[in-house]
Amino acid sequence: MTRFRDLTKYEYFDETVVSLVGEPHYVHYRHQPTDRVLNVGWLNFERFDQGDVPADFVARLDEYATDRVNQTRGSQSCPICGLDNPSLGSAEIHVQAPDGTIYAAPALVAHYVSAHRYRPPKAFIDAVLTGRNMADIVRDAQSLSN
Repeated sequence: MTRFRDLTKYEYFDETVVSLVGEPHYVHYRHQPTDRVLNVGWLNFERFDQGDVPADFVARLDEYATDRVNQTRGSQSCPICGLDNPSLGSAEIHVQAPDGTIYAAPALVAHYVSAHRYRPPKAFIDAVLTGRNMADIVRDAQSLSN
């Protein structure tokens, strides 16, 4: 899996594709401005921060992992334990904090937190607890346009 340090500028894709659960189509969404999109949870074999996180954070992260952002055809297994879960290893989670910053993480971040005690940066934890994921933002925009 590609490794990016936490809170560095996101540059993996220049266009974001959101796949809504239960929807038969994809929605293209371009991040603007790109310097407000930051990496979180792109782990590999290197050492990473570990520790306790709030239970409601874990529950919300698991919920966010069901919506597909930048779904790919290939799948990555967990670089730590080898878990091969195509639904987690082939997409991303994008969360927008109240200040507008967007955090982009592999969907495997939910597994990293639960199974390996990965502790993401506080800003990401806060964004998951108080912000919105891209799928919800796209759903809201679609309902306003109908």
